[in-house]
Amino acid sequence: MKFTEKVNLIIGLPKSLTFNIRAFGLKKGIKMPILLGYRCKYRGIRKGCIDVNESYKFGHVKIGINYGPFDKGVKENTIVAIGEGGKLSFRGNCNISSGSVINISTGTCIFGKRFAANSKFLLSCEKEIVFGDDILFGWSCTVIDGDGHSIIHIENGEILNIPQSIQIDSHVWVAAESTILKGAYIPKNTVIGYGSIVSKKFNVDNCIIAGVPAKVVAENINWIR
Repeated sequence: MKFTEKVNLIIGLPKSLTFNIRAFGLKKGIKMPILLGYRCKYRGIRKGCIDVNESYKFGHVKIGINYGPFDKGVKENTIVAIGEGGKLSFRGNCNISSGSVINISTGTCIFGKRFAANSKFLLSCEKEIVFGDDILFGWSCTVIDGDGHSIIHIENGEILNIPQSIQIDSHVWVAAESTILKGAYIPKNTVIGYGSIVSKKFNVDNCIIAGVPAKVVAENINWIR
């Protein structure tokens, strides 16, 4: 961890303590399993909306502390917002860099073990987003399971664009500037190429998926973190 990131962590400790007590109560909150950078803003945090899989180890989850490659996240605010009915779950260590937005409006988002996202990661969850273990996101990536606004049929008022779940299996590297949209499924041991847009289900493990729209461009590969 860089010196400036250590300073970011230390200055953010009072905010981290308040956040954890709100999320877990005093007894568990003072252990501070979640650490926030001092530029992190949050809203909607209440007891029961966040689960850390009974692991209350100090710094189990870090949000907005690391600045990412080339210090892209320096001086950027980080936002964690959980709406009514929103649930956020961490199954293991998680590191989300500064400048990111985590917005769980009404859905459930589950992070697997060893999740890492570089700066300016944007996640918006209205239904369900599930990450497997050992996931890596480059900078400025987006994961969104809804459209933000409703499109309706003009005759009967039916909503045509309901949110759809997203699942990313284990050991997946999503390169920078990529977008994962509603209904997507990414299989294990996969690489998503730089700047790709993934909007459907893929069923081939050990492949490279790339392009706009994304398609399988290589098979029988793996990657090393």
